[in-house]
Amino acid sequence: MLWGMSVWMIVGIVVAVWIAVSVPLALLVVGVIRRRDRQVEELPPARDTGRSGGRPSGGSRGARR
Repeated sequence: MLWGMSVWMIVGIVVAVWIAVSVPLALLVVGVIRRRDRQVEELPPARDTGRSGGRPSGGSRGARR
């Protein structure tokens, strides 16, 4: 019983830490993407088509880089 409770406590702590880390990280990534899109509007359109294809919403794969 105690062992099972400790496992669930560890799982709960890991999930809580993961949420606490991933939520600000996601907000930071979204902020960086929006800031980059504003810079792209000022730059000539030929430059942003090579990297993102002119799409602001690249999904989770293209959002990180």
